[in-house]
Amino acid sequence: GIGAVVEIGRAGVVNASWAGSRDDDASGSQAELGYNWRNERFNVSLDALRSFGSFRDVASRYGPPPPQRSDRALAGLSLGRAGSLGVSYVDLQYPAQARSRFASAYYFKSLGERASVNFSVNQNLDDHADRSLFLGVSLSLDHNVSGSVSVQHDRNGNLFAADVGKPANPDGGLGWRVRAQQGDGESGGQADLDYRGQHGEITAGIQSQGGDSLGYADFSGALVFMDKQFFAARRIDDAFAVVSTDGVAGVPVQLENRPIGTTNSGGDLLVTPLNAYQRNKLSIDPMQLPADVDIDRVQAEVVPSDRAGTLVRFGIQPVRAASVILHDAQGNAVKVGSSVTLRGSGSPAMVVGYDGIVYLEGLSAHNVLEVQTAHGNCTANFDYRRQGKDVPVIGPLTCREDKP
Repeated sequence: GIGAVVEIGRAGVVNASWAGSRDDDASGSQAELGYNWRNERFNVSLDALRSFGSFRDVASRYGPPPPQRSDRALAGLSLGRAGSLGVSYVDLQYPAQARSRFASAYYFKSLGERASVNFSVNQNLDDHADRSLFLGVSLSLDHNVSGSVSVQHDRNGNLFAADVGKPANPDGGLGWRVRAQQGDGESGGQADLDYRGQHGEITAGIQSQGGDSLGYADFSGALVFMDKQFFAARRIDDAFAVVSTDGVAGVPVQLENRPIGTTNSGGDLLVTPLNAYQRNKLSIDPMQLPADVDIDRVQAEVVPSDRAGTLVRFGIQPVRAASVILHDAQGNAVKVGSSVTLRGSGSPAMVVGYDGIVYLEGLSAHNVLEVQTAHGNCTANFDYRRQGKDVPVIGPLTCREDKP
């Protein structure tokens, strides 16, 4: 297929597309042409689609074929504080089905910051008795709780409904919903709970309608094997990544600068969902790492493919490091600027700072330091043993002059 969207100055936007398909010996094509325009008060949208031959899209493998005809026209008007209103027309026809045409109108108005009202009328143009009217009021309450009350009238009678609920946080948490309705043959209610955890999502509820009652429960999740271990997670419908901190546990991880979790005891965290074929920024907070580690990087951009994962390493390596305090034979701090070399390590020389303190890495169980000062050379030795996650302070050590 091929398509284009063209802006024609202030006159609006035109879109057009064409697609062809072949499924075994059946082939066909589809063409679409649309136009839309809007300003601060008005908006207009027109769209027409036609299918020819035996056109099929990918979704046809799992459901009905695309429509042979689809026409749509929308127009809206903003009335400022008085609200907004609009009208629409839809003409739709699927293969081997009758053509259906509907016209509708709506009105919407906000009632302060926490409430709104909407009214709509829908008319079947091929069956004048098929008409419905809807009136609803929505409320936004504290703690992300929302509610609504509505009444609907059609040729079957009137239906009254009331809803109140709180959706589960996308990052995890508890959500709930309660609904009650009264009407011709549809009286009853429904209540359900939704818990979204790190390892899956559970939904359970009860429903009563028309004298019939039922209960239901559903669990969904995913199991990922990567970096030699299994991860249980919520259902994965897009891409994902496993962040590795090379065995360092409890490291906070961020996705697009938003906290997403901490690494487990093995130093890994499964991060979902990522956007497939797009740049996803993952980062760690180095201030939450032990002081005696080296880090290659603190952020990474990954572009995984659809429904696939990638392993992201930040190159965290423990180092045997210490701050060593050096004194001369008279008990005075070794002068600032003196050079210190760790014998047998091949590491570059380090410089002594104030109070005779020098920072050293690459230490072994037993270490010998060669110190060059303005007054001559001396050596000091010590044994290294790791003390928790902090860099140990060793000394003061006496640096003894080399004997000829």
